[in-house]
Amino acid sequence: MTRHRPVRPIMMDYVPSAQYAREDINSTNYDLSDLCIKHIETHIKSAELYRSKLAELLTNSQKAGTIPPLTTIAMNSMINSLREDPSPSNFETVMKHCPESLLGAMIDSPKLHYTSMLRFSEQKGWDKLKDDSKRDIWILKNEYFVRADGSDWGLLNLDDADIVFGHSSKLVENEAGEPIYREITRKIAPTSGLQYLDQKRTRTIKIQPSTAAFKKTFDRLMGGALDGLDWSNVLVAGGMPLSTLLCVDESMDEKFKSNDIDMYIYGLNPAQANEKIKHIANIWKKNLKPDEDFVMIKNARTVTLIGTFPHRRVQIIMKMIKNPAAVLLNFDLDQVAIGYTGDNVLLLPRCARALETGYAIFTLDMIHGHHLNERRETQESRLLKYAQRGFGVRILPEFCQMVEIDFSKRRVTHPFIDQAVGDLGGSHRYWYRHEAPETPDIVSGIQAVRRVFAAGEDMVHRFYIGRTEVSAPEDYDDEDGFYSDPEDQNTYNHANYYLFDWVDPDTGDKMKLPKGQFSSIDTYRSGVGAPHGKRGLGSLEMHARHCALFRFEQEKKMIVDYNTLASTTYDVESYDMLPQYNWNSSFTPKSFTDAIDDYNENLFQKFCSVLESDPAIEASVLGPRRSYNRAYESGWKSHLKGYLTRRIRRIAYSKDINELVDRFQIVLPVVVNYRLEEWIKETFAKALDDAGIPSHQHDILIPVHKSGMGDGRLPDTTESDDENVRYWVIDSTTVWAGLDRRIDEIFEVLWVLSLSNDLVSDNLLGYGSREDAAKEWYQLVATILLRRVTKLSIQQLGISRVGRSAGKVGEDHDESAEEGEGLSREFIEPRIPEDINPLEIPNERDQYLFTKWLTERPIEIYRSYQYEVHNSYRESNNAVPPPAIMYLREGGDYSGTEWTDWPEDSPGFEPVATFRPQPRRKIHSSDAEGEETGGGEDAEGEAAPAEDPAAEGEGAPRGLKRQRESVDVMDMLRPSGPGASFASFGNDTAMADADNHGEGEGAGPSSTA
Repeated sequence: MTRHRPVRPIMMDYVPSAQYAREDINSTNYDLSDLCIKHIETHIKSAELYRSKLAELLTNSQKAGTIPPLTTIAMNSMINSLREDPSPSNFETVMKHCPESLLGAMIDSPKLHYTSMLRFSEQKGWDKLKDDSKRDIWILKNEYFVRADGSDWGLLNLDDADIVFGHSSKLVENEAGEPIYREITRKIAPTSGLQYLDQKRTRTIKIQPSTAAFKKTFDRLMGGALDGLDWSNVLVAGGMPLSTLLCVDESMDEKFKSNDIDMYIYGLNPAQANEKIKHIANIWKKNLKPDEDFVMIKNARTVTLIGTFPHRRVQIIMKMIKNPAAVLLNFDLDQVAIGYTGDNVLLLPRCARALETGYAIFTLDMIHGHHLNERRETQESRLLKYAQRGFGVRILPEFCQMVEIDFSKRRVTHPFIDQAVGDLGGSHRYWYRHEAPETPDIVSGIQAVRRVFAAGEDMVHRFYIGRTEVSAPEDYDDEDGFYSDPEDQNTYNHANYYLFDWVDPDTGDKMKLPKGQFSSIDTYRSGVGAPHGKRGLGSLEMHARHCALFRFEQEKKMIVDYNTLASTTYDVESYDMLPQYNWNSSFTPKSFTDAIDDYNENLFQKFCSVLESDPAIEASVLGPRRSYNRAYESGWKSHLKGYLTRRIRRIAYSKDINELVDRFQIVLPVVVNYRLEEWIKETFAKALDDAGIPSHQHDILIPVHKSGMGDGRLPDTTESDDENVRYWVIDSTTVWAGLDRRIDEIFEVLWVLSLSNDLVSDNLLGYGSREDAAKEWYQLVATILLRRVTKLSIQQLGISRVGRSAGKVGEDHDESAEEGEGLSREFIEPRIPEDINPLEIPNERDQYLFTKWLTERPIEIYRSYQYEVHNSYRESNNAVPPPAIMYLREGGDYSGTEWTDWPEDSPGFEPVATFRPQPRRKIHSSDAEGEETGGGEDAEGEAAPAEDPAAEGEGAPRGLKRQRESVDVMDMLRPSGPGASFASFGNDTAMADADNHGEGEGAGPSSTA
């Protein structure tokens, strides 16, 4: 039977390189050279245009015609004076000479230093930037000028705390009159924005009272690890300075015992920076205890110094950085935009604001950022880490107000690769899985944002805890089963698999709670990490699911296994490119280096599989009928010694820092097209020469073998005009990111080509490969490259829409048609603003991408454990809109714009979704008489469980009942008899997931799994 579906156009935010990928695939050209070169060139151009746009801000920020030219000159002169000297005395001087008519324009100018803006705000009658979202918008605008200027003028010093926190803080002194800490009193956030992950935000926070106190605490926390360090051109930034700022008493030292030290080197060239690394490492090594074991590790991003617990670990980020401001501007979260130079504690205004409010301000860089650009993206793991430390996230009212969503058109979409470049595999012909209802359901503003967030929280509640308004009993076949509890089950008790022992740390009460796992609520494959999983935040509904686990944990309704978060181990966009390890007394450097050896060996074995497909080597190694030649069966790889030009090494380690920095290179195998290889070599050499570095002294792609090398038992490798295996070499100079943007973008593409397990292990060299193999290769590379498009600042330049149609939009299409038959694919060019002004926050780009973030829905959960959980959970219910009463409190005012005082007895936060007890409905007489309600198989042969009055409440988890379906293979494998255990297969069931994350992986010794 022929099925018909309308084909709809889809708005996409992927821009020229994505369009090029689609044009290229439509021409059936699977040569990766054009795709990769276009990708690199497009992003280089994007970076250049972005830099030019920032430069314009310094000279053209004032709208023409708003102020007379002479007045503008005078105002800019006063602003520049305050930028160069924001001291109170200079501020008073400017105030005396500033005409009253200019004060309004000056305070609006984001060119001011933050302290000057605050002083203006405190003047009588000039409170235009009072304590509301306008101040947060001002800070975001101000960062553009700090970034455009390229200097440290916009940074705050801890000794500015009197003006920065003066209106909300007080100094607390000891009996001798010496300040011991500064106490900041926070307020309750305005209701017109969305606040979340704030369950542990505290009403007051204590910070160091001065730079001198900070330095004393920092030295104590270091335990002598950095004694004797030359601090010139060194900045310690991020978590360690934040911890030092908050550690106002020695009794708190234990809390920060495991922190590592993130170091940045600024203002030096690669040769000088390498010498600085050697100095840091030698000082650190000198301060180790006698005979203490240690190891120094190098990868393509960092040099890491690790001893034994609890000696401080040091991680040096290898990135060419101009000054401390450039380091802090790149941080994803506001509260960690703090650094220490050995003399001064430096903060961005947004860090001071986060300390004052307890919230990091949401920006689209949290989703679309990149470590090579102004701000890198964040991950749920980092948000949850700092939520545990009392910092939530706030979406500003200005972002919420610009949203308008038709929820009837909010549909699950296919993976973005199908949307951006078309369906390469031929398995998906349409963007949407479901038809849209005829009745529009349009919601705007904060209500729309809260509704999407509540849908994510509701899913987790139904999945783990129990019934909600969404999971009405009318929607289920077996009403009795819907209300049943684990102890009501006949054949086995789910409590053995889902409920875990937990002790309330506040009361000491013992209870059993379900264990939440991020991998269980993720969509298909999104929990596996890079490169196929997500590094940044997913859609808002998916993000809300992760945040709901944290919320319910704080409400003591469940246990959360944080080890099930998507890992960034070996992620090329993460600075943490090392094996995972537990930093405690059981850690040994030897076990860590063993893990590194295993990884490098695994990479070598995959490389051998690729090398084995070379026609010449294959003919030598394999005998007739493709069975192994006896001469080489037991060890042909032993003849590779002396045969290969380099040793494969993604991670290197040594106890000698000179050997590690100067001698050891990062060497990775990569399959690269011939044209792409030649283009990369030429562009790489030119970039080095332009940077004043002799290009002839540095290689990037070299042959894996040269003629005459080896013992003669293996033939020379085959050289092709199509694709070849090469070594990608990263030496002690080119390892420094930021040396040249061309090199950075080339490296981004080479990471994609070298590190995907599929690319390395599959036989896709082109030697006799079929077209579908080349197509699969192209699809994988295009997929990962397009992920990187979404991370880059290229989206600052405009918005693109990509769609496909069959005739007119809405016209039926025959799904049984052959691929391409009756289909016309075309680009739909939108109205692209000629110039999106970054000083307009939020701007048109922000509105489009933010709305898209809310509109996207997670794809279905396919794994079988969805049937192993609470009986009120159904995947289909994830499309059911939560009732307004769930996310809009009765009588609630969501228009408030000002921060309000926080009463001491108030929690200071309000969850988005409210879950009310769902009492059992009254059984009708027809039901009592056994009238069939549909799906009779579910309860066949079983007596209805007795009604449990406790099921009407919301206390302990209820109804963790497995949906019994005859088509479910797990149902047929149900154990019988007392003491029988449940069989699990891999990770395809919730039971397997629970077992895999048992003792030693986050469950704790009290787990009953």
